Amino acid sequence: MHSTRKGMRQRLEMMMQKAGRFITKNPIGVIVVTLLLLAFPLSQLPQLKITSGSGILVYDNSPLMEQYQTFAEEFGRDERIIIGLKSDTIFTLDFLKMLRDMHEDLESNLPYLAEINSLYNARYTRGEGEKLLTENLLAHFPQTQQQIEVIKKRAMESHFYKDLFLSADGKMTAILLETDAFSQASEANTSEHPSLEHNQTKSSKTFLSDAQNAAFIEALKQIVGKYKQEGLEIYIAGSPLLTEAFTSQMHIEMLGSMCLFLAVSLLALFVLLRRVSAVVIVLVVSILSVFATVGTMAWMGVCLVDLMQIVPFVIVVSGMGASVHLLTSFFETFNTTGNKQDAVIGALIQSGSTIVFLVLITALVMALFAYSDLASLAELGMYTALGVLVTLFLTLTLLPALLSIIPLKPKVPLHADRWHRLITKISLIPVKYYKTIIITSVLVMIVSALAAMKLGISDDPLTWFSSSANERVSTQEVDAALHGSVSIELIVDTKKENGWSDLQRLENLNLFTQDLENYVDGDTRIGKVVSLATIIKETNRALHQNQEKFYVIPGDAQSVAQALLLFESSGSDDLQDVVDSQFSKTRITLKLPLTDVTGMMKVLRYIKKQAAKTFPDDESITTGMLPLLITTVSRAVDAAVWSFMNVFMGMAIAMMFLLGTLRLGLSAMIPMGAPFLVTLFMMYILGLSLDMVTLFVAFIAIVVSLETTIHFMYTFKRYYKETQESIKAMEQTFHTVAQAMVTVGVALSLGFYALMFSEQSSVAHFGLLSGSIILLALFTSLLLSPAWMIFVSKRGWIR
Repeated sequence: MHSTRKGMRQRLEMMMQKAGRFITKNPIGVIVVTLLLLAFPLSQLPQLKITSGSGILVYDNSPLMEQYQTFAEEFGRDERIIIGLKSDTIFTLDFLKMLRDMHEDLESNLPYLAEINSLYNARYTRGEGEKLLTENLLAHFPQTQQQIEVIKKRAMESHFYKDLFLSADGKMTAILLETDAFSQASEANTSEHPSLEHNQTKSSKTFLSDAQNAAFIEALKQIVGKYKQEGLEIYIAGSPLLTEAFTSQMHIEMLGSMCLFLAVSLLALFVLLRRVSAVVIVLVVSILSVFATVGTMAWMGVCLVDLMQIVPFVIVVSGMGASVHLLTSFFETFNTTGNKQDAVIGALIQSGSTIVFLVLITALVMALFAYSDLASLAELGMYTALGVLVTLFLTLTLLPALLSIIPLKPKVPLHADRWHRLITKISLIPVKYYKTIIITSVLVMIVSALAAMKLGISDDPLTWFSSSANERVSTQEVDAALHGSVSIELIVDTKKENGWSDLQRLENLNLFTQDLENYVDGDTRIGKVVSLATIIKETNRALHQNQEKFYVIPGDAQSVAQALLLFESSGSDDLQDVVDSQFSKTRITLKLPLTDVTGMMKVLRYIKKQAAKTFPDDESITTGMLPLLITTVSRAVDAAVWSFMNVFMGMAIAMMFLLGTLRLGLSAMIPMGAPFLVTLFMMYILGLSLDMVTLFVAFIAIVVSLETTIHFMYTFKRYYKETQESIKAMEQTFHTVAQAMVTVGVALSLGFYALMFSEQSSVAHFGLLSGSIILLALFTSLLLSPAWMIFVSKRGWIR
């Protein structure tokens, strides 16, 4: 096996030599061919779609999405926009006129509006003798304060209005807006993106697009803005608003963060390398790699969703590492000889094979994520693998071609002798103190692992926004006054016609809803439950002169049937919102405040548990965008854990192959794992939780750990086999890779640390953790990895 690997390396170095000669003789041709190959993916960039939402975390044909689509087709969209109007004068003529005008303005001018409800058209059910009348609360618009007081009494006494249209203290009223569930252009999607056919559901309908949702939100804000006045506070909340705000903010944050990261990293590279040409070449390779990969995503119809934002960063980290290693090797030779052709060929021979091994292993490791059950995580793995392969191609073709045509002059390195002596001294530290370094590192890793076990899982959508952002403030105000701005939908299907005419089942439903309305835990509460029981109890009370004691399910089946018949014949169509035409399945809507996903997961589990207990013979399904978010985030954590376990196994196997023995390959995972564990310990100290940002950082960590560990260990092994002297091999290894590793590590860490100044906490945390893990990987590569290689060489593990 050793001779096979040695032969492979020699053949690869010969190929690099031939490639170097060809490129240096035909640089213009190589550049033209390279750009022509990139032309198609680059031309697809305008087709890229940036979107948000958890539905795309799972495949469209998954049971979760099919259940949600079935629900939307039958009952409409579950997500609502809530306009909270806060005032001390809600029940005055001027306010009610303003409410009427705003309601009618919204109804007439909002695009994609399916339904609007407020106190202006809220259902008011009353009885006149044996007749049941259902009309709008303000059907007979009041003209005097005395008439308004009657309306106020009716509204404040209504169980239905409380926490839905009116706060308990009567100081906030809500306008509820429901958009169309599906886009009118659903049928066009498959023809525009044939590559998505495998993801299509049974229905050809697609949900309202981000662009349509944005148009709705923009029109809403313009209309509502006209009604601002003194003494009136207007808050707009709801998941569609947060989705639109986050999507638009993501455009700006992603572009701004990427530009800032590149600018700071390249500035640091210039300071360290003192070559404008080197910085320009790294920039060109990085930008073209990112654009080619993202263009391919656009061509394949893959949206740049929340999770996919990490792709450009991973590509730049991988591309910058490979480019700087090749450039460092080039300039070391060029500054001595002044011959660019020899320097290019020498750099490809010296560093090319290592770069090839490194990038191929990185791509292979990233590709392992493609087996994840989570759609976005699988796509993330596929396209990061593609991206690092593109960086390899450009590093070995475009970079040497650019070096061949750019005018360059040799430079005498500043303080070269001093730097050489310093590197030599540093290389002796892990040789002399390898036991101390290993024991200290292992102890730190054990403490870090214990701390990591105490980290909690968290994903609060409101933390996407700054504490002063309108979206966050509005959501918090609405949640406080109306006890909820988002909802969970529960469908209970009896599987038989008129199943919900059964008296016992209705009594069970009533007890079930009362139990849920009383649910409170340390994280959240259920603020409102609306179901078929709500309509039956409301109707029964109306038929008994609105006496509160009759706000119950009637005691016999005939009275229930009469109540439902009278309600249907009263002209209201609200019954179709809570039960299907066959009376076989019912919809129960539970409204609750928006909080951390972990807290909402407890609520969801409780609902499922109680539903199964209350309706053991019926099928109970929780659905809606909020349960989809909760479930997919939970699955994302599980999928990420399993995916990373597979990835670490893949890394171990790759290191075994590269380093030659089982023991050496497995032992290499110790220095590779150290930065991960110490970063988790840092998160514990800072009070951070595991979330999607942590997943982003993990991808950066994988690339950096592979790069630093492979460069050092592979190079040391090569020199050790040549010299059979660990001290000499260590010194040669440091002189070969230390400068490039320090340059890349410092430049990338400073670039990530610059993101800490972002107002968005998730971006700031991403910058802090990514910058820290890069520096930790650098220190590990300069201390723990060398110490470990001394340890294994003394035991004869290197063969």
